[in-house]
Amino acid sequence: MRFSRSYLVAAVLGVLLPALAASVGRAQTLDTSSIIQIGISDATLNAYCPPDEQAAQPAFGNVARTLMIYGQNFNNSGAVPVVTVGLGAFQKTFAPAAGDWGPFQINVPINCADFSPAGTYRLMVSTGRGTPYNDGISFNFSLRGSVGPIGPKGPTGATGFQGLKGDPGAKGDKGDKGDKGDTGPTGLQGLKGDLGAKGDKGDKGDTGLTGFQGLKGDLGAKGDKGDTGAIGLQGAKGDKGDRGATGASGQNGQNGSGFRKELINPSDARYVLTGCEQGAAVAVYAQVFVGGAWVDDGTAPTYVCRGKDGTTGQNGRDGAPGATGLKGDKGDKGDTGALGLQGSPGVNGQKGDKGDKGDKGEKGQHGKGFRKVVIPPGGQGYPSDCKQGAASVIYNQHFDDASNAWMDDALSDTNPSVICRGQDGVPGSNGQKGDKGDKGEKGQHGKGIRKVVIPPGGPGYPTDCKQGAATLIYNQHFDDASSAWVDDTLGDTNPSVVCHGKDGAPGQSGKDGANGPKGDHGDKGDHGDKGDHGQHGKGLRKVVIPPGGLGYPSDCKQGSAGVIYNQHFDDTLNSWVDDPLDGANPTVVCQGKDGKDGNPGKAYGWHKKFGSAPIGSTSTAVLSQVTSGTNSYMVDAKLNAPFAKGQMQVTCVLVAVENGVTTEIDRLDTLLLGDNTNVAKGGIALEGVYTAAGGPSSVVTINVNCATGGDTRTVSNGRISIVGVDTLIQQ
Repeated sequence: MRFSRSYLVAAVLGVLLPALAASVGRAQTLDTSSIIQIGISDATLNAYCPPDEQAAQPAFGNVARTLMIYGQNFNNSGAVPVVTVGLGAFQKTFAPAAGDWGPFQINVPINCADFSPAGTYRLMVSTGRGTPYNDGISFNFSLRGSVGPIGPKGPTGATGFQGLKGDPGAKGDKGDKGDKGDTGPTGLQGLKGDLGAKGDKGDKGDTGLTGFQGLKGDLGAKGDKGDTGAIGLQGAKGDKGDRGATGASGQNGQNGSGFRKELINPSDARYVLTGCEQGAAVAVYAQVFVGGAWVDDGTAPTYVCRGKDGTTGQNGRDGAPGATGLKGDKGDKGDTGALGLQGSPGVNGQKGDKGDKGDKGEKGQHGKGFRKVVIPPGGQGYPSDCKQGAASVIYNQHFDDASNAWMDDALSDTNPSVICRGQDGVPGSNGQKGDKGDKGEKGQHGKGIRKVVIPPGGPGYPTDCKQGAATLIYNQHFDDASSAWVDDTLGDTNPSVVCHGKDGAPGQSGKDGANGPKGDHGDKGDHGDKGDHGQHGKGLRKVVIPPGGLGYPSDCKQGSAGVIYNQHFDDTLNSWVDDPLDGANPTVVCQGKDGKDGNPGKAYGWHKKFGSAPIGSTSTAVLSQVTSGTNSYMVDAKLNAPFAKGQMQVTCVLVAVENGVTTEIDRLDTLLLGDNTNVAKGGIALEGVYTAAGGPSSVVTINVNCATGGDTRTVSNGRISIVGVDTLIQQ
């Protein structure tokens, strides 16, 4: 940048916010409302990238840096997240090492030389296939400019704002008088700069290549024995039998069982109950005929999942570029960002002449201020000295006690100052290497597990297990003395025992066939002998055949047909195999007319809000809701807190109180820095889940408790939303 009357050297390392935002500081709107949707809030480097002094064009040196990505739900699939920078012809892919990623942060090493100071790159994080597992932002680097020439000594500047009182330093020995003093401590973080002028629209990029296949997740522990399966599907209609002998009139028979299918998409809140991993699931409900209509019999539905995707095929040819999409609506203004990184120390100026000692002045009332005005090219008052780009006009100010307001100083040659947008300078030389920082404290170790698989009859085989291999899972912690992972103390919950489930009960009889022509009532048959206990339950394999496809059943008239093969477990092959084909196997399910809507489901939800509430140094409940009736509760709460100059941090805690026992669900400490004229406004969001120890009959009170670091405050626009669920699946 160039001043018309003084010169300024600036060094910037910029990280743009998401491309979906209209400008820097705008919040990103995520693609879905899924509670596990990945969201990238921002990204930064641990230090700036130095320039390559030997390159003919602006370029970065061959220096390693750490790219730090912040957001949420980076662990939503359990797989290691994959980070890509760039797309198409230029793309760098990174997988963070163990310990370098978590739910809210990912650290990956990069080489500055791989990127251009003039480039903007697409930064993506992926944990699998599908919208909830992917998110991206735009990311660019800026090159630190060269040090400009030292300007002439200017007039004495106006008195600055009163600085904060520093901590008293230790008394040092009296030193000899030196010519040049050491570099002073780094100044306080500067105020956030004004929004830059909108850049020209870039050329449309080439169509990107298909993303990498996500890593396969670890195999989960074997689940508990499942509920008895739903009643089998309607059997095929049999051949008409011979007319039987005329029998005595019998009693009217009971209606048989039926079934109802329902499609559950991944966006449906009930999808987590299906246990499916991808694609739409089909829920099959058993039904009975009651009061002249078919109704669900109340048993849990059977879920049919879509199989996992195969490996990624070869990339197809690039398609023709699509038409330019419509310009999106302007996004809402985002929340105030966190305090920026500390700027690098400025270059030492030449030592000035020692001035005459002035008279002791009177106690000042206020320091000096400034007011900044940005004027676009051609705008009113645009400085004639500026040749391109927006100009900044900075007016010196003083505090007027009579009007109790800041007023501009009298106009002169030095007021206002004009900052023109100058041409980019040549790359600057590397600055002096800073002192090595103090070594950080050693972080605490997380929790670990150790699994032991014991075959039947092996030493330590659990008595609770009846068949198959058993898995013992021991909780572990890191022992600093031995520098190794050791098992936690044995107890009722350590180790955990996972048994091979018992064989399922014999499958239920299939659904009665369609009624044939009414015959004479036959003699009542003898009661059959009790069947032997089955070795394994019955299974099924479903094949969906589209109209016109190979093997499409002739009985079906429209839509895809489902061909369901009965299966049994073959102990020799240790796998499920199809039963022999006959008149009842396979079963054909044709697409028929839609049935009547089922009975409405039942769910619990609570919502409460407030306009404003006072808080102080003592923790106070600003939101409270009493709940009951379900096993678990999903809670989401938010409120707004102001931060004027000098005000302390606000701590809010989301807790559940059950039978006098308080359990912390989530906690957030928030501190924003306001100034004399601006009050920073911060949003506090809390979320989490709680499972009642006493089950659905237990009364649980959900509270949001807030406190300050010592002052008083008024929080506003708070709300809490609670959804009660019978089954909670945590991943």
